[in-house]
Amino acid sequence: MVRAEADALDARLRVLVQMLSSVPGLEISVFHRHGKVRRLLGDLPYVNDLNRSTGSIQRVVIAVGRYAYWLNARPGSITCGRDPVSARPERVSEMLTFSSWARALFDDIASDNVANHDSLVALRELVEHDRVD
Repeated sequence: MVRAEADALDARLRVLVQMLSSVPGLEISVFHRHGKVRRLLGDLPYVNDLNRSTGSIQRVVIAVGRYAYWLNARPGSITCGRDPVSARPERVSEMLTFSSWARALFDDIASDNVANHDSLVALRELVEHDRVD
């Protein structure tokens, strides 16, 4: 668990989400904390679409390779972990420190992008030269 100033934590999470969103092909889901009016009135069609992402970030889920990395934010603290992505119904969450979570996430992103790059190069060779190296 990481403790931080509530304002600084949300700003840092927004920057993290923005940077991760720039990675091509990365599946990211961001859930925002709803304001008091939305919690009181519930979901209102069209009105909620105008201000969908104005609240602070509550949860981020990133699917990479064999894992779904998640980060839950509460005012002033976060918890991090990952779940294996499998067809089996039982899911075992692995709790991680933020630094371990970030290191594992970035390593998986890098290895996934290398595999995608190698596949793209092989496909290009096949299409352009009718061969695979």
